[in-house]
Amino acid sequence: MESCLRSIVDLQEHLLSSLDFSATHVLYELQSCCNGLLRKICNIDLYSHFLHGFMQKIDTHESIIDESIQILIKKYSDLSKRLKHELFSQITRKKNIKTLESIEFNGENVRDADDAYTETLEVSCPRPDSARISEGSARTTISLDIGGTLVKVAYRLNLHDLRGYTYLTCVYEAYCYSAVFVKYASRYYKLDMNLDYGDVSSEIDFLHSLYLNVEAGKNSTFCFRHVPISRIGELVRSITAIEDRYGCQYLSLTGGGSFKYRNMFDYMKNVRARDEMACLFEAVKFIHNIPGSVISYNLEHRLPKKKSINPLYPYLIVNIGSGISVIKVSSETEFRRVSGTSIAGGTAFGLINYLIPTASSKCFNNFNAGNSMFDVFNEYVDEATVKKYPPYGLKLSLGALPSDCGSEGYRDAYITSISGMIGYNIGTLGYLLAKVHEAKRAFFTGKFVCNFTTESIVSGFSFSSDVYNDKTIDICFPVHGGYIATLGCLLCI
Repeated sequence: MESCLRSIVDLQEHLLSSLDFSATHVLYELQSCCNGLLRKICNIDLYSHFLHGFMQKIDTHESIIDESIQILIKKYSDLSKRLKHELFSQITRKKNIKTLESIEFNGENVRDADDAYTETLEVSCPRPDSARISEGSARTTISLDIGGTLVKVAYRLNLHDLRGYTYLTCVYEAYCYSAVFVKYASRYYKLDMNLDYGDVSSEIDFLHSLYLNVEAGKNSTFCFRHVPISRIGELVRSITAIEDRYGCQYLSLTGGGSFKYRNMFDYMKNVRARDEMACLFEAVKFIHNIPGSVISYNLEHRLPKKKSINPLYPYLIVNIGSGISVIKVSSETEFRRVSGTSIAGGTAFGLINYLIPTASSKCFNNFNAGNSMFDVFNEYVDEATVKKYPPYGLKLSLGALPSDCGSEGYRDAYITSISGMIGYNIGTLGYLLAKVHEAKRAFFTGKFVCNFTTESIVSGFSFSSDVYNDKTIDICFPVHGGYIATLGCLLCI
């Protein structure tokens, strides 16, 4: 692990000393070393338990690492942030020069936007401070949000010393910063790079699970993961094995599947079904208490910013899974479902499987555009305004592609086109509903919101704000977005 970290740090220092980010072979080597580090750092018992179960008690002291490695991890993290900052500074400087006369920022010339850009670039990785759930909610040991495509799971993890695993989340943050740097360097310099994170997708899932932890008592935390709905039988057997080993478990279920598959849990004594709308409401209310819990986008430049939020009523929750449910929250205690549609993630995944059969939903999330765990690290700085961004639509998305859907070279293009087409329409729908219901903020949540759909959702939302000449509606993506109903299921007592 130490040699791998030293190689990464050497490459990063070389890039910073030259400030030349256009060398394809260096970027490839950096990404390869970072992937190798993930594989090495996840070579621990906790990772093995993560792959084969949903709740384990870990009593080992394997989390203790050498001080020299801790120093290298800190250096890796700092250099990753500096690289991203330097690259984005280059991009924004060039963009500002090109658009000095045509773009305004909050009513002032773009020259005055530097502070806003700097603030965006220097924010820390959007990891929310761990929040503690109530004592009543902490009785739950497993929470399931059973959807039409995926089962989202929150499971209790008991560690000998939870603080000892903080270095894992530090490595995850640094990895994501570095991945963002490599991705946008390749786009900015128009490099022919095929970035694929699929070979470390399991390691990323594991680290992301720890990253989103919610404290549930001393050395106890809830971690998050997901499995395809086709594996629900395997999931139930895993829960049964946990009961046999550790005794009675307290389960909370939500989602449409909690009714469809309820009989699979009949043998368990302590099972509670929760209304999905109530779970979404409770979860979004809860994240208002977590610093840095959402990413908000400036609609003029589409630059993201991690921020803490205060309640701003009324607001909408647009939850995107296989279908969409839209909830209007009018106060701390009042909410209701106001709209929805069946055209969402299930439609996209179905069309993709029809055109290009894929192995699983994981292939959809982990294809060339990047892993879904990078959701909150996307920073779209390529275009100065939404007016310059290419439009979306069925003809534009698919019309230029060849009819040979099975061609490996066009697999990613089809996935991007279909998900982008649907994501753009979801963004447009979200803005229109926010306008109709006089909402001041719209939260987009659900597992459909991932690396390559966020861009199209923001584009649709931004375009509609141009049409209505109203950019006052705040668009937000919670850090726990894909697991928001699962989190709410823990909170509903």
